[in-house]
Amino acid sequence: MTGAVCKCGAAADLRRGTSDLCNDCWGDILESFSAAAWNPLDGFGVQVGQLAPEHGEGFAHLRCSSLRCSATWVGRPSEACGYCQTRHHVATDTTELEAAERAVRDHFLTAPARYQAETRPDYAHRLNEWGRAMNRAVQAGIIPKPEAMKAWREAVRNFGP
Repeated sequence: MTGAVCKCGAAADLRRGTSDLCNDCWGDILESFSAAAWNPLDGFGVQVGQLAPEHGEGFAHLRCSSLRCSATWVGRPSEACGYCQTRHHVATDTTELEAAERAVRDHFLTAPARYQAETRPDYAHRLNEWGRAMNRAVQAGIIPKPEAMKAWREAVRNFGP
């Protein structure tokens, strides 16, 4: 990207939402999300079994990473799930895509549950981790800042003893 600057001051390599980001900052954002939540429609192969050299070098038994898919196949770990890609491209009804976008947004806007036996400091730490992940999602343009602020205020108000 010509002349664009990332929030860290480095030259921006890409634009996500309304943010110009360098590859390092984009990588930090991606690392903070679980693969299933980040891209619930298009999964990728996660190795669940032994290597399968009879199918080729580096091939293994795989399972789709998507929460909405249960496909299994033999391939190279981290390759795109063909079933998800087909379903995604064949879908003519946008309701599935809208539902997936809502699921991703809800993931970031839902505070972690507080376990009954959990101490206040432990929950406060998890709440802060959630707040940082939500902030990265705002920076990436995944969720709007007003919605994130509303969710944060609600979580803090319900923090309780």
